[in-house]
Amino acid sequence: MPRDAAEAAAWLGAAAADGFERATADLILRDRATAASFFQPVELTRERVPAEDGGTRLVLRATAGVDPGTAAGGAPLYGGLWDMFVRVSLGGWTKECRLGPAPEQAPALPPAGIVAGRVVLPYWTKQGRNLSLDVDRAVKSLGLHRLTPADAAVSDAETLTVALPLYVPDSTAATLRLTATASGRTLDRPAVLTPADGVHSLLEASIPSRELRNTVWRTGLGLPDGRVPALALLLRVGRGRGDVEVVRAGRPGPLRRLVRVARRALRAALGRTSTGRA
Repeated sequence: MPRDAAEAAAWLGAAAADGFERATADLILRDRATAASFFQPVELTRERVPAEDGGTRLVLRATAGVDPGTAAGGAPLYGGLWDMFVRVSLGGWTKECRLGPAPEQAPALPPAGIVAGRVVLPYWTKQGRNLSLDVDRAVKSLGLHRLTPADAAVSDAETLTVALPLYVPDSTAATLRLTATASGRTLDRPAVLTPADGVHSLLEASIPSRELRNTVWRTGLGLPDGRVPALALLLRVGRGRGDVEVVRAGRPGPLRRLVRVARRALRAALGRTSTGRA
């Protein structure tokens, strides 16, 4: 038994130094709802660095990559919130803690990405500023509501192109949903997302003015999980070919929202009446 705290610390230091070459570090993804945990591939280096007091600092450096397509034990991550943990084993003891906290001036995290049919958003938690992943849950945090007309263009070939804050690893099929502001009629147009700069993507979809003319359309992006978040852009389509203007969608006021609710209720009531007569 050590005689005092100083001797105990010396024993622990010696044990850590002796076992340093067997030290390990792991990155663990843990589902916040079920506690299901999955270890991620880690590249580890060990370094002995001289300390100012004449001793030796033991430095572990670990690099890990998380592939959402295989991170759940070889399968894609399923929907939910995933917290990241670091587990270090050295000299007979093991310590596990959250990956964080991030400093206040930490670099901005990359935007969300669509990988293996999932929408994955890395983020710092509000409490503790620890690193987590949001899978198939985020909507407003995707940043699609911040788009402006400067992010979009319409070609002479009647193709709409929108720069999105979404990463895609390669060309990805998508859907552009158009909703008429006056009638609520919806049209789904096939679209494609292509990588732009390694972080963002370009959405491209055909918008034939003959089918859309003389109408204002809200736009939405169909995600792989079936959700359709708004793009905050309107298409004003005139009577002639190529007469298309992209404008910013404004938030409807209380009166407009009330009118929309009343119109939907009226359409539902008329539908029930027609069904009853048939």
